[in-house]
Amino acid sequence: MSSRVKEGGLKFSYAYREGEGATAKLAWKNSWRKPQIPAGVKVELILAGIKPTDPPIIFQKQIFIPTGSWGK
Repeated sequence: MSSRVKEGGLKFSYAYREGEGATAKLAWKNSWRKPQIPAGVKVELILAGIKPTDPPIIFQKQIFIPTGSWGK
């Protein structure tokens, strides 16, 4: 892994559906304990700035898997 990735700077979150029907909301949680593939995975990568005084650079991508399960 790149030396510019901050410690703890690679994170995965998993999509859960909370609630039912029209009031259902998407929640991202840090663990997935189901045997099925999750319906969504969020990946976050945090890099150190180019200069020590620069703020970190944050990349974030949400990946939706059509055949995955919406954990409850």
